Amino acid sequence: MGDEAMWKIFVGILLSMVMPSLSNLIANGDFETGNREPWTCSVAKCEILDDETKYLAITERTAEWSGIKQFLPVEGFASNDDLKVAFNFSAKSPEAITANWKIKVTKSEETKYFVIYTGHIDNQEWETIFEYITLPTFILGSDEVQFYLEVTPGNADIDLDNISLGPEDEGNWEEEANDRIDRLRKRNVEINLNIDAVNSEDLQMEIEQKNHKFPFGTAVKSNRIADCYNSNTDDLYCEFVRDNFNWLVDSYRMKWRPMEPSEGVIETEVPDKMIDWAHSYGKTVRGHALLWAKRSNNPDWVQSLYGEDLKTALFNRVDFAIKHYEEYNVPHWDVINEMVDEGAENHTFFLDHTGDLQIREKVFKHAKELSPDTLFFVNDYGIILNKYGRFDLYQEQIRELLAAGAPIDAIGLQSHIHGEDLVDVNAIKYHVDQLWEEFKLPIWVTEFDWNAGKEVEMGDHSFHAEQVENFYRLMFSHEAVNGILMWALNILDDNSDLPNKAGESYQRLYHEEWRSSQMIQATPEGNGFRGFLGDYSLKLIKGSDVLVEMEFTLDADLEIICSGDASNVICT
Repeated sequence: MGDEAMWKIFVGILLSMVMPSLSNLIANGDFETGNREPWTCSVAKCEILDDETKYLAITERTAEWSGIKQFLPVEGFASNDDLKVAFNFSAKSPEAITANWKIKVTKSEETKYFVIYTGHIDNQEWETIFEYITLPTFILGSDEVQFYLEVTPGNADIDLDNISLGPEDEGNWEEEANDRIDRLRKRNVEINLNIDAVNSEDLQMEIEQKNHKFPFGTAVKSNRIADCYNSNTDDLYCEFVRDNFNWLVDSYRMKWRPMEPSEGVIETEVPDKMIDWAHSYGKTVRGHALLWAKRSNNPDWVQSLYGEDLKTALFNRVDFAIKHYEEYNVPHWDVINEMVDEGAENHTFFLDHTGDLQIREKVFKHAKELSPDTLFFVNDYGIILNKYGRFDLYQEQIRELLAAGAPIDAIGLQSHIHGEDLVDVNAIKYHVDQLWEEFKLPIWVTEFDWNAGKEVEMGDHSFHAEQVENFYRLMFSHEAVNGILMWALNILDDNSDLPNKAGESYQRLYHEEWRSSQMIQATPEGNGFRGFLGDYSLKLIKGSDVLVEMEFTLDADLEIICSGDASNVICT
């Protein structure tokens, strides 16, 4: 038996042990029938070869779309749960290729095309790829679904085997997430009552959790916050931000383009007021972003700079932003936003215009030397659901930057989820797990929203609420996640600034389910509770009298001892 055949058999056994069992929507994905049906082959030679195990060899290709396709059973997509699938295939090619698996969906005479997986293969030996995928909601109720492969370069040969696409098993994910939340985000409080001449059964303890230690944040329109600051009156927008978040980020005005629209003309008044407003309510503001990797997102005057002129400008920008906002206690900065080079516009502006292939790590090092206590982030989109192969690109980029000595302190996951996609808990956890296991760097959700571009109708926001709750429960339960910030804030009604059903769902989590305020009836046997990390007040009450009131911070298991007599109780 050849080495390649042995490897394929070994991989198959390994996958059966570590990957979910699939009800396969792909027919004849292992080609063991010895024929190609129901696959069709377009503008290529597609033949079944046998090297101990059978596989499909595709040669004589002339275009990216040259290759195989088959129709999927539309009855396999009856509900949103059916859109969360596990995808697997084995491939090899004599040259480096990019494989784009796509679907063509026809519904009511409308046809749409979707990329469901993008992967880069540069191994001449068999490479097995597994991924969780969320299929687009447009597929529900469709008349026809065609599954096909496009490969770049268009003339590259490729061998395929073990193609499978089937439903995930999410198991009891909510129960498991809640167990993790209890373990990670809560601690024990023991309250011992040693009060002379007072029967403990006559006492009650009123516990109020005043805030969360865990960062629950949002991006804000800083001009609206500055208006509230100027008027010294909070409108409905400011009230919602004030009452429902403990971290903020400016959605626009701390970026270079708006802050320095002309060289040397620096505008900070609005974000400065936003930060002052936030600090007046005990909130923290993170910085977004020092630089942006796409040319069009830089100031107009910067876009035409090259070489040393651009270096001077960008380092001046970094210097000013960090030093100015150190005075405002900004503890985080996204350093070069969106460096993953995928999309219609390239993300290599600073590399291309400076001609310096080390410019990115130099910027990280310079920022860290300037402000050693600030946490500096990479930050990108399309990662948690691996859109267009962005997860692998991000992973490799972080590896390269760290190897080059870039002092990356934390990983930012933007987490913009389009309306055609769902909060696929298996897919998201799978990718967060990989980043955590490899890099062991704190992970922050920096820009979460669902359907912010209104790709699908919101209706009454019930489905939106489900996506918000699932996302927060999953991320709050993950040991790597150190904070969660929203972005579009579309949990508010566009016109009234009142919470919609998604906003109400978030509020229920933030103020009720994940808050430990309660009234405890004292007992002789012992008293205490398990609470979420944060700041608390405790009132010891007898009848209508408050015997003592104290404040405490819960960040580890805690013992409180209350002693004295009814006229003078001291709790420590």
